[in-house]
Amino acid sequence: MSKLSPEQRQALLAEPAGPPPPGMVANLANPPSLHDAGHAIALVFWGVAFICIAIRLYTKTFIIKQLRISDYMMFMAWAVCIGYIAPSWLLGNLAPAVDQWNLTLQDFMTMLYYTYVLSMLGTTSGLAMDFSSSI
Repeated sequence: MSKLSPEQRQALLAEPAGPPPPGMVANLANPPSLHDAGHAIALVFWGVAFICIAIRLYTKTFIIKQLRISDYMMFMAWAVCIGYIAPSWLLGNLAPAVDQWNLTLQDFMTMLYYTYVLSMLGTTSGLAMDFSSSI
């Protein structure tokens, strides 16, 4: 891609990310997606996770009145999970349940970047949660 002129690069990035199957036509202008459902599901799960962490924090702080290292690791995992929200929300804005032939190559590359960031954050959060449960 480095040998392409800026105009050629933009033309390439505006093409579909993959060829449509036989009998299908790429719809790059307004592809069918599950945008609203994706955001609703994400909000529900983040809300449930927040309630669970809040209950644990309240119980350990005010009822048991003893925090262990596993509790601090769980809170660290929760903090990383909060950092997980932004890229996953951006990914949901980009292409939730959109077929590859209905994405531009530019959107597909952006989606791959967000997926990479999310995999790093998910691994970090998972390690912190695993460490907290093994203590």
